[in-house]
Amino acid sequence: MTGFVLSCKAARADEPLFGAVYSSDLLPAGGAEFEQWLTWRSGKAVGDYNTVEGASEFQYGLTDDLQIAGYINYQWADAHNDNVIDGTTLPPGAFANVEVGPHEHFRLTKFTGVSGELMYRMLSPYLDSFGLALYVKPTVGPSLYEWTSRLILQENFFDDRMVVAFNATLTQRWRFFHALASAPPGSAGATDRWDRGTATDFALGVSYRFIANWSAAFEVHNEREWRGFNPFVGQRETNSAYYAGPTLHYADEHIFATLTVLTQLGGASDFVHPEPDFVVGGRNYAANFERFRVRLKLGYYFGGQA
Repeated sequence: MTGFVLSCKAARADEPLFGAVYSSDLLPAGGAEFEQWLTWRSGKAVGDYNTVEGASEFQYGLTDDLQIAGYINYQWADAHNDNVIDGTTLPPGAFANVEVGPHEHFRLTKFTGVSGELMYRMLSPYLDSFGLALYVKPTVGPSLYEWTSRLILQENFFDDRMVVAFNATLTQRWRFFHALASAPPGSAGATDRWDRGTATDFALGVSYRFIANWSAAFEVHNEREWRGFNPFVGQRETNSAYYAGPTLHYADEHIFATLTVLTQLGGASDFVHPEPDFVVGGRNYAANFERFRVRLKLGYYFGGQA
């Protein structure tokens, strides 16, 4: 039994056990890691819809409690007649400022921006009663400015074999829209403008290392969107949706792989449109929501055993 317990302990303290939930674990001082993210999002109530988001990231541990990173972000999308309200073509949110015909088959690949990341751990779950970390990530891209803030809580159990993490995430986004040729004169779409929006994500993940180097987890998310930058004004809330699903994770001294499959649950809301709206069968199919999400993370650690 002692050997089994020892074999189930973490291979590294910084390995990402979840696909979309962050833990308070960081690279050690001087540790470096390359990560490649691929996220496939698919499934609307009508039409065709697929998009793949990619991110290439390099992380570095400045100290044992402070980590920085840089990303390059890109995305491919394919959509056709996927708007559940009127059957027109609705591109993903990242392509919202691209004009598309009502029934045009939309297909586009684009560079979406570069991101910086800073994560500071205030409390460690290995040295304190729980883990606490703060995270910020600015993003700049073509016609895009974005700022993400995240509060991370973590608690470990059973000699660190079980990890429970909670995230509260706030994203505020500026996106530039050119005037639309199809917009009626005098409407908002008839002029160039910067659009402001806010998104929140409250997420919980539970991971358990069931054998050496292997962990299984389950994640639950509630995502919400608002017009403007004040998420506490209920009249400006636009959409809400819930996601949940399993994660499988492998890590050894230098490499890791994490695979997550999330499915949208019922209980979604569209606060803007009267019926018919974006909610069908209890699920939200607005521009930033779909039925399934599959995320694969691959990484290589350069610093040896942490």
